Amino acid sequence: IEDMSWVVPVVSLLKMGTPMYAIVAPAIQGQFDSATLPQIKKSIELLGFEKVYEVALGADAVAWEEQAELAEKMEAGVPMTTSCCPAFVNLAKMHFPQIYENNMSTVVSPMMALARKLKKDHPDHGVIFIGPCLAKKQEAMESFTAVDYVLTFEEVAAMMIAKHINPAEVEAKEEDYPSIFGRNFAQGGGVGKAVAQVAKEKAMAAPVGVYADGCMECKKQLTLMKFGKFTGNILEGMACPGGCIAGPAVIEPPMVAKGRMAKENIGNQKTIEESVESFDFTGVPMHRK
Repeated sequence: IEDMSWVVPVVSLLKMGTPMYAIVAPAIQGQFDSATLPQIKKSIELLGFEKVYEVALGADAVAWEEQAELAEKMEAGVPMTTSCCPAFVNLAKMHFPQIYENNMSTVVSPMMALARKLKKDHPDHGVIFIGPCLAKKQEAMESFTAVDYVLTFEEVAAMMIAKHINPAEVEAKEEDYPSIFGRNFAQGGGVGKAVAQVAKEKAMAAPVGVYADGCMECKKQLTLMKFGKFTGNILEGMACPGGCIAGPAVIEPPMVAKGRMAKENIGNQKTIEESVESFDFTGVPMHRK
């Protein structure tokens, strides 16, 4: 069994001059040696994309929306799970269908939220997701998708090599940046922390979060939830131990990328509220149903 590659159709569209946006997963930060995130984004733009957006912008919007959904669940005394990891979503859907229907957040993933936003504003543009995850390719084929194709970090690195682009040598500056909480969706526990941050910014009750690291722990916590033994308000499930920075198509070791992310994000004081106000998702459908 192997994953499909969409490099050929994407390159073909770029050669034809088809207007396309690239949206990059938060885990891309720290992936290309010493290159900064702005340099990485600019390098991807040089491949032929009209503009590159951070999916972390969608993550901020998702955290804001999930907190509102969680607040209703907490009031009803019902626990909720996150829904940003497609492998975790599929695990619940296949093995814990009642939890999928009754407890899983209906908010779409950050990838899908941002793609829907861009498609709403620019319906004539293609949207290409770039990330470390193979399960995102399956998510991109769902009936509710707004993503045209998915490329992995490895595939994009190969495209850069073919065009002799070295991200560390590209001139670029920071713009349209999200909160550090949105960027930290890439790390295990980051989603739950972002939802808790939204509650803090809204001066609402802080949720008790439980982080399930890897598929085995996800199944354990879902089983506890199934039998009414789950001890928290929200379960963050990540199929890859450590989160997206440990995904199957990353370039750098997780701890290396994590250190680079921490260093580069020093000084980012933007709140989630400021992020969702500056990059407006008003009118964008944020739910699967």
